[in-house]
Amino acid sequence: MELYREAIAEGRHGAHPWLGSGAVALASGDLNAARQAFRSYVQQAPTDPRGWANLAETELRRDELSGADQALAAAEALPADPSLARRIQALHRALTRRKS
Repeated sequence: MELYREAIAEGRHGAHPWLGSGAVALASGDLNAARQAFRSYVQQAPTDPRGWANLAETELRRDELSGADQALAAAEALPADPSLARRIQALHRALTRRKS
């Protein structure tokens, strides 16, 4: 995580350190840090569905269904590789279940 923080602070590697930092935070259960990192990532890389899918998952875990819905809509609107597309579909199903 420290390497991501350094890269972010120094502005190295563009938006990608935000994606890595968010993934680490999400995996460790720090949903606030994950949300902040993924929001920063999608601001800098709005055409990358990975950031939107990760933000949607984070919002879903935070029980922020409106935020999850918005992020998921953005992810679904972008082209994704087959693996990511399956993950986005799974997130969509999970969100649908939570809403009902």
